[in-house]
Amino acid sequence: MKEGKQYFLLGCLMALGAGLFLLDPGTLQAVSRQVSLGLQTREVRLTVDLGLYNPDFLGKDFLDAPVSRREFARLLRGFLHMVGAPAGYSQGKLEESGIFTARPPKQALSRKLAGEAVCRALLHLADVGLLTVEGEGPTRFPDYAPPPKYQAAIAYLRRQKVIRGYPDGSFQAARAITTREAISLLYRFYETAAATIGETQARDTAHFVDLPLDHPMVAKLHSLQEAGAFTHVHRGPSFDGNATISLADLQSLFRGLFDKRSLPPPAADLQALLGRQSAANPARRRHLVLLIGHLASAGSSQSSPTLERPYADVPPGAPEIPGLAALEQVGISLGYADRRLAGDEPLSWFETVGILHAWLERTSTGGSPATAVEEAATRTDFEEFAALIKAKKERIRGILDRKPRYSRN
Repeated sequence: MKEGKQYFLLGCLMALGAGLFLLDPGTLQAVSRQVSLGLQTREVRLTVDLGLYNPDFLGKDFLDAPVSRREFARLLRGFLHMVGAPAGYSQGKLEESGIFTARPPKQALSRKLAGEAVCRALLHLADVGLLTVEGEGPTRFPDYAPPPKYQAAIAYLRRQKVIRGYPDGSFQAARAITTREAISLLYRFYETAAATIGETQARDTAHFVDLPLDHPMVAKLHSLQEAGAFTHVHRGPSFDGNATISLADLQSLFRGLFDKRSLPPPAADLQALLGRQSAANPARRRHLVLLIGHLASAGSSQSSPTLERPYADVPPGAPEIPGLAALEQVGISLGYADRRLAGDEPLSWFETVGILHAWLERTSTGGSPATAVEEAATRTDFEEFAALIKAKKERIRGILDRKPRYSRN
């Protein structure tokens, strides 16, 4: 018996080894990265999404080590470049602007020096006319009193919760700032600045600071916004598409769609299926299916379609079937290739918006997905995009022609 167990364990190990050998190493690495990224804080995750931090260095040994001056300068320059600030275009410009020098490159950085560098970066944005630093707010910490020239910037940054202290109120100014803390500080600075600058642009378009204009999700978000989905949902400056959508936000998305179509809200029996859970609880894939089924039946006088290809984990007569049938009718299949819905898996914002947009697009056009895409690419869209690019170029040229006050040393 003992010998049999040994052979069994050996066989398991060999099978696992063979499986790993046959799989593409690049795929394994990508899966590992995605899992590591999902465990990170929001700021670290979004900084990686923006391409400003290498996902190969998500381990604690990297993130919890003191950040070097060179790495801090690189991150700060990258975020300034994202908002179109002149100082973000090179290390030389960053130093010329009096914001931060990377020398000596391997030296650690204190929380005080990091915070004051962000203050100078904020004042640089004000100098070139990208935003205004105004308003009152706390400036002092029990263990740190900023110099007078940074008082207004500190007040602004604390009011926006960019610069934060510890739970006991201290700032611990002399303590070395870690890479994780530096990324969190700089992403919050970027998010606040980019959102403020973005307010001067079109207000009727879904705008998120972590989604560039050419991101495929932008057009989908705009389409859902026009359909009323975001009437009762507020996402904040960052979209954070890999984050889990809460059940409350999912129901709010559909509430906006119901209101836009003058349809009745979900009935009491559907609310019972969704469950009266905490607003912070994650929505599941089956919740999305249930709501799509309700929206499809409420907006159609025809009987509910039947599900031609059953799912392995959805029994006959299950409440998810009307929604799955409505999706199947327009060529959308959820779950996995082995026909599992996996209805209890949490939903991300990316998955929710992608599925909902695809279904609404196909049901509203009545044509094939290819036809819908072709119809969406109209001459007007390209003209508007060209006008936007031209306006951005003119704005950047105007910023670069200004002579800011660089005396921030």
